[in-house]
Amino acid sequence: MKWIDEVIEQATSNVATILREKMEFDDCYLAYLVDPTGIGIGLIQHKSLSVESFFILSITTRLYG
Repeated sequence: MKWIDEVIEQATSNVATILREKMEFDDCYLAYLVDPTGIGIGLIQHKSLSVESFFILSITTRLYG
């Protein structure tokens, strides 16, 4: 199983939501998720470099009444 698949599975089992399913490009896989607090997370796995990384896409504030 690819690293990105394992991370997506683990994140969704811990209530993260998939914003964009895993996409395959020539040199990498890419997916976007959001955690329950609204923090967007991007995952990228390079095919040829054995490099896995993540990045924070945005932070969304939510108003609680």
